Amino acid sequence: MATSTDPASTRAFVVDASVCLPWLLIDERTLASEALYRDAQRSTSWAPPIWRLEMANALVVAERRGRIRPEVRAEILATVDRLGIRIDELAVPVSALAELALQHGLTAYDAAYLELARRRGLPLATFDDALRRAAPVAGVALYEI
Repeated sequence: MATSTDPASTRAFVVDASVCLPWLLIDERTLASEALYRDAQRSTSWAPPIWRLEMANALVVAERRGRIRPEVRAEILATVDRLGIRIDELAVPVSALAELALQHGLTAYDAAYLELARRRGLPLATFDDALRRAAPVAGVALYEI
């Protein structure tokens, strides 16, 4: 149990789908993803609205590819809503996301995570290589476990 002296108990960070999917798909779990899950349970985790779509799409694709059965997908989708990820609903101008994507060689989807972390002054938890390279250049700390 986190205590007031436990740094993870008061930390907040931005998560992307690459971090959250291993929490739900057994074949993607790693020690790092499990540690991030524990931290997320004791912290405030944020994501942009695109996170919901990325999570749903990844699970649909996993089912289509035979990685999970339909009933498992339905269970996992119900779990997604219980992860406690806070969605930042600010309508960020599309032009700002496009500019950030172009500056850092990202998709506009990934730029949404970078923008959120930068705007909120929070570290970014991601397993995505392009985002991990872009974050420090954009002045965003990476969340380290």
